[in-house]
Amino acid sequence: MTTPAPDIWTAFSQTVLELSLDPPVAFAVTEPMPQAVRTAADAAAPGMGLAVVTSCNPDGINVSESDNAEATNRLRAALVARNLTPCAALGRSADGSHQEPGFLIECTRDEARDLAHEWRQLAVFFIDPEGVWLIPADPRFRDKRLAS
Repeated sequence: MTTPAPDIWTAFSQTVLELSLDPPVAFAVTEPMPQAVRTAADAAAPGMGLAVVTSCNPDGINVSESDNAEATNRLRAALVARNLTPCAALGRSADGSHQEPGFLIECTRDEARDLAHEWRQLAVFFIDPEGVWLIPADPRFRDKRLAS
């Protein structure tokens, strides 16, 4: 697992999440959670939350669009095989210049971290009733609450 450069944490904190909820919602991860997101987090089973997982750009290294698309398809299949229900999600920079498709799933914080590690991600976003968290794949780094 690559140790992320300090500026990557700044980039993560400037992410906008687009979630295919009903209705769809987009929000900056450092802003208060929209009511639709809070409602979805509150509806998760006890001990669970919502993770936004991606398989794009493993180890923080940009790869081709076709490699990312193939990895996204593999991730969807792996989530379905685990009896998870992936909901389309997109993590992007505020200006839209960087985008990574992924999925919103219901899971525990530890499962979210394990998925990040398995798919060679530096971190995942995790949403629970307390707020939006950045969960590093490497357990040597602490989880960071970005918003409530």
